[in-house]
Amino acid sequence: MCSIAHVKRSPPKDLGIGLFLAKSKEKPVRIPISFEEDIVVDRYIPPSRLDSDKFFVVQVDHEERYIEVYIFSGDKERAVYRVRGRDPRSLGRLALRLSGIQDPEHALYLGVELARALEALRLGRRYEQDEQPSIDTI
Repeated sequence: MCSIAHVKRSPPKDLGIGLFLAKSKEKPVRIPISFEEDIVVDRYIPPSRLDSDKFFVVQVDHEERYIEVYIFSGDKERAVYRVRGRDPRSLGRLALRLSGIQDPEHALYLGVELARALEALRLGRRYEQDEQPSIDTI
């Protein structure tokens, strides 16, 4: 809270409830769910297939506070579309529709990258696509 006030050069007020959600003293609620088989993923699983003809480039525009998705199809030098916005779910849905990509691997990839881009935008940090984050680096 103090660092935000310092950056804004104002008293720490009107910062929103979101600032306190991660610092809540309440224990997280974990709902018990029954399952048939327990699978632990402890290694990297590469994608089964990706359409190399169609791809996305995700960038963060910190000045305008937008997440940008460039959609390429065929031509690797010029994007067919640039989709910009602040809601990663809507950006992802529209980008997938415009690209015509039906592959769930591509949808998963785009979703992960959009979530990472949103966090970089929120925190004012650098975003680099395809950087492999892990729980150990958080």
